[in-house]
Amino acid sequence: MEFFIVECLICGQKKNVTKEKFENFFYQSHQIELTLNLLNINKIYTRIKCKDCQSDSMNMYDSNDQLVIDGNKLRFCKICKYPISLNRMNFFPNTNICSAKCAKESDGSLPPLDSPSIPRHKSKCLRCANETLVAYGRDGWYICCSNSSCDYQTDFKR
Repeated sequence: MEFFIVECLICGQKKNVTKEKFENFFYQSHQIELTLNLLNINKIYTRIKCKDCQSDSMNMYDSNDQLVIDGNKLRFCKICKYPISLNRMNFFPNTNICSAKCAKESDGSLPPLDSPSIPRHKSKCLRCANETLVAYGRDGWYICCSNSSCDYQTDFKR
């Protein structure tokens, strides 16, 4: 992967982030040599802001323009606190761990969830009847469908 694309969810600005810029950022800020790939693209998500509007609500795409991290449907790893990629959520819809490395580090003993619990009357998606999940987005905690192709979401108040 030579670059990835970030898109601001507030103003719509899109920018390419090159492999060199990504790798230099981690080396300069953390003295870590990190090669850009789809397994670690999530590590930069919490460190970027839109240069135009200063928002930190972003979508991230790979160099093939495929959505990797959806800023509207963020879920964070319970081990490392980085966002979980859409690819991982597609394979493991109920996961709260971002990678096999974090899963290994957890040794099966995950910290308790700090997310709100889903009310019983909202445990099934109203569109496709799949289970619902708690997710975190730019407006806080919300409930969404566990099926990644369904775009159903609701808040806890409705």
